[in-house]
Amino acid sequence: KQWYQRRVAITAGIDRMKLPAGMTKDALLVSYYKMDSNGSDKLYGTDKTVTVAVSGQNSPQVVSVAGLDSGSKYGVRCTLRVRCAGKLFETDLSEAIIVTTDLPSGDFSNIEKEVTDYTASTNSKIIDLGTKTTSVTNTVTAFSNLVNAKIGTLDSKISAVEDRTDLVMSASEKLIAGLSRNHCVKRGVRYEGTPLGGVIKNIKTEYDCLRRCKLAQPSTGSITLTIEPSPDAGDCKCFRERRGYLFDTNGFYSSINRLCWDIGEADNAKWNSCTNLNKSHSGSTITSLRGIGSIKECAMACANRDGCMAVEYKRNSGDCVLKNSGRSAGTVNETDNLTLTCLY
Repeated sequence: KQWYQRRVAITAGIDRMKLPAGMTKDALLVSYYKMDSNGSDKLYGTDKTVTVAVSGQNSPQVVSVAGLDSGSKYGVRCTLRVRCAGKLFETDLSEAIIVTTDLPSGDFSNIEKEVTDYTASTNSKIIDLGTKTTSVTNTVTAFSNLVNAKIGTLDSKISAVEDRTDLVMSASEKLIAGLSRNHCVKRGVRYEGTPLGGVIKNIKTEYDCLRRCKLAQPSTGSITLTIEPSPDAGDCKCFRERRGYLFDTNGFYSSINRLCWDIGEADNAKWNSCTNLNKSHSGSTITSLRGIGSIKECAMACANRDGCMAVEYKRNSGDCVLKNSGRSAGTVNETDNLTLTCLY
């Protein structure tokens, strides 16, 4: 790394990258994003990417990233795009590095007055906004009361249907479960991995593809369905890996991670019963993630990692530790564990 005023130069050692036979380097993609003052959280909507062609290059590549805000922290990550058999693939992102740009130089004697004037103007606008907000709040409250009344009627009808069909999940739980499982369906993405069996033909939906693969190949980790308007539409493939080891976003495909789909069906009662409160886990650590909002989010991250079978979640810090097979272990305050197979 080298630091400049509002600019940073990243040196990527692509000359040390060894590719399998049949693969060639295509481009280096440098992604960068602004972070908070502590350098711990990414600021939403600040992601940018610089693409540099590196075809045939066997020397380190220096990429200059300009237009950065002075005195700010930025996270920078790289990935290499390669070409194989006429297709483009991307490696996993590198570990993030954090860079800090220099503060600008100059005369700042008038800044205090400008800040004071700006604060006074802002306070006036805030008061005016508060008045308008009160009016909007009253309108929203009236609308909310109307919606709640209609929801009450709808809930009564849903309860009657659930009683007749022996359903135990509430309508809200079904919606959450459906949204969680929909997140597992990656449309426009093709997984590639270790094939299990041959191609299953004439399959209409990715859900039917997953069902057929689970029946024919119990060890299925993920599936990919070719969809219209591809001439191979209806081809269903079963793979051992959960997400495949290569991704292709250039074709007409739809893919599903089986474990993500299976655990997404669990209701709140199941999640609660499978969560061991204030308990560590004996499995070996695969990796740790930071800033995770809940044990459910932690478990979903585990589902997307081959070999991960359990998690430890630290409620006080949001740290998520991905584990391989093991069992619930000793007492640790503010740390919970969960084994994924308990959920389905």
